[in-house]
Amino acid sequence: MAAKGLSAAAARLLGAALGRTGAAAPGEAGVHFINGAYVAPKHGRSLPVIAPATGQAFGVIAAGEKDDVDAAAKAARAAVTGAAQRARWATADGAHRGRVLWALAALVRTHLEPLAEIETWDAGKPIAESRMDMVGTAEILEYYAGLASKLHGQTLQAPGDQLAVVLREPVGVVGLITPWNFPLYVAAWKFAPALCAGNAVVLKPSELTSLTALVAARLAVDAGVPPGIFNVVCGRGAEAGQALAEHPDVDVLGFTGGPVTAKKVLAARAPLVRPTQMELGGKSPNIVFEDADIDLAVAGTAFGIYFNQGALSSALASSSGTACGLTCSPLAQSIPVRQQARTATRVAASWCTSRCTPSLWKSLPRPHAASAFCRRSTSSRRWAR
Repeated sequence: MAAKGLSAAAARLLGAALGRTGAAAPGEAGVHFINGAYVAPKHGRSLPVIAPATGQAFGVIAAGEKDDVDAAAKAARAAVTGAAQRARWATADGAHRGRVLWALAALVRTHLEPLAEIETWDAGKPIAESRMDMVGTAEILEYYAGLASKLHGQTLQAPGDQLAVVLREPVGVVGLITPWNFPLYVAAWKFAPALCAGNAVVLKPSELTSLTALVAARLAVDAGVPPGIFNVVCGRGAEAGQALAEHPDVDVLGFTGGPVTAKKVLAARAPLVRPTQMELGGKSPNIVFEDADIDLAVAGTAFGIYFNQGALSSALASSSGTACGLTCSPLAQSIPVRQQARTATRVAASWCTSRCTPSLWKSLPRPHAASAFCRRSTSSRRWAR
């Protein structure tokens, strides 16, 4: 399949990451990234890559299963505990890991435009939002690059005139399961601190948006991350995600997603009695007081709802289901309801063009339906006095 929607720069970046030349289709080989190289799935299964804006497939990714996850977890374990040179990532001076993370951030900035373009075609984001996500990813890496040399322990006075020394050490292998709404950005929230602390990572991105994770893994090796430290296994949650959650070589698991899947993840982790971190998000009501600027309050609330087309785990949404998530306090009942409705309608209407009709909405593939006809990036707006 030809990558008709991608620029030559974006196609070259992804094609090179997948061991190809020229304008090859993203993910056409259907691969994972394990032990510093792209590898085919052990059982040869693949999943289509769908462009939400068109509903058309423009490539494939690997459909990982238990054997693929096992290979990645074992590679990660060997990378942090083996006798090879690469095992020195865990024991390396923090400043060294910081320099490598800074180099990775620089590569993300260098390839920002093609990375953003790949994210847009894969996730359906407006290009301005994808650019913002790439900038944010670089900033996260830069933050943890600076922190890497500042992880230290403590020396405490203990009973009996003794001193107790507390050292911070890597936990080992960190498994990560990430969502589709901020594919690389949310993944960076997790893999950047894990790498900063000297751990190895096995990342299972959403099967809906895996492409930038595959590219980032290749860039990490180019920046100096040793083979086996940053692994990516693509696939569905019920197969690859489940296998990662229950794998005995995964010392800590980080998950971002919904509560239904979270319960399954916790059930898989329970027999291991291993640390598991959950980021499930939630919808947040707004409380508007009597002295508030109603126009500003409604505008900010609308931004909070419609940013990223509403695919936001911290979106502003009223618990009572009122328009634009606006909830008035008992002290603010005098705020004119018509003014609220008028302002909310005006702000909400600014996000989409007239092409966002109900029939078009229903015909678009979920969960990315709204993004295909979004007129501009909501992130470019600044709701301030």
